Amino acid sequence: MTATVPDLEGKTFGTSEPYVVERAKIIEFATAIHAAHPYHYDADAARAAGYRDVIAPPTFTAVVQAGIIEQMFAEMGITPDPTSLVAVHTSETMTVTEPVTAGDRLTARLVVAEITRRGPAAFLTLRCHIVGADGNERVEVVSTVVVGPPPEE
Repeated sequence: MTATVPDLEGKTFGTSEPYVVERAKIIEFATAIHAAHPYHYDADAARAAGYRDVIAPPTFTAVVQAGIIEQMFAEMGITPDPTSLVAVHTSETMTVTEPVTAGDRLTARLVVAEITRRGPAAFLTLRCHIVGADGNERVEVVSTVVVGPPPEE
């Protein structure tokens, strides 16, 4: 069986509303991933280092991307149904221009940059741009997702 993936190359998905970064959410996320740096927990330490408030670990941007990834998967027919297409996140790189801090209002734009078909699978290269309310890009995330047919029983 081959994965029938719609040709979404070049398609853009975006957030409809800004994601407001809360200090408590940064602390919760940093705790969950065992991030040890005090700048993730202590606003005074972060400000003394020149940041506006506590800073989020770079992978916090997954929270901002979640909704648009869902949009893309829905358009591709990927659902929790085990008989639908299956997606596996295989790689990711992040370029942080400016750390995400508590109080930021972020939007995201995801572009399906490339689709490469190999055997029954499709490899999607995704570029997601996380932008602050000032219009400046904070983080660019480039990831690869492999989409394949459901496992045969």
